Amino acid sequence: SADDSLALLLQGNQFYARGSLGNLVGNSRPNIRKQLAAGQHPYAAVVVCSDSRVPPEIVFNKGLGELFVIRVAGNLVERQHCGDDKLGSHELGSIEYAVEHLGTKLILVLGHEKCGAVKAAADYSLAADPKPDLGPNLLSLVDAILPAVEAVREDDPELTGPALYEASADENVRQVVAQIETDSAIVEEFMKPCSPTTEGPVNDSPTDGYDFDFSVPGPKCGVKIAGYKYGIASGLVREIVPIRGNTSP
Repeated sequence: SADDSLALLLQGNQFYARGSLGNLVGNSRPNIRKQLAAGQHPYAAVVVCSDSRVPPEIVFNKGLGELFVIRVAGNLVERQHCGDDKLGSHELGSIEYAVEHLGTKLILVLGHEKCGAVKAAADYSLAADPKPDLGPNLLSLVDAILPAVEAVREDDPELTGPALYEASADENVRQVVAQIETDSAIVEEFMKPCSPTTEGPVNDSPTDGYDFDFSVPGPKCGVKIAGYKYGIASGLVREIVPIRGNTSP
């Protein structure tokens, strides 16, 4: 289940923060690779920043086949034009593939402290006109994060510096979670609760994590989403958006 999946991630993060990476090593062994050659059924899709200090497999102490990772600066899910009359998103498409075709139960948006993309957006927001020329590609990232920065500044116009950066990173996680929920009809459908007749087997993992069953995709319901933030120095994640699903059948 999604709740079990989140529990596994949080347990793995505790091990990692204490300096233990046994599960990462154990679930990367040759026999695991042979199992995965037949297919993948990761239990969590993680939308995370490209920052080199936040590799989710290490942060959560997880091995091959456990996480479906979508990495982009600012942990964004950005809409992109795919023609004159329709919109699409590479990140949303990746999430939809995970939940629809791989049986992934948990969507986790993971922000982090000292995010360079968020800082760039905050500094751009604070800059006087004329705004700095960032170039079209970096500006597209900044534009996607600006709504979070502006929401924080509207709530506290005096906020600047690191306090603004961290509050904006938190708000960005909240907004990305909401965007995934509202912009994907597929995710919305798969977030409906499971009935007793559709409850499938739960992929289980002992403390060391070495016996995870990679072959069970699970039922196509019961997907949930959550938002967390990673502490660069502490190595720990903390909750920003509590795990939630669609309560309407």
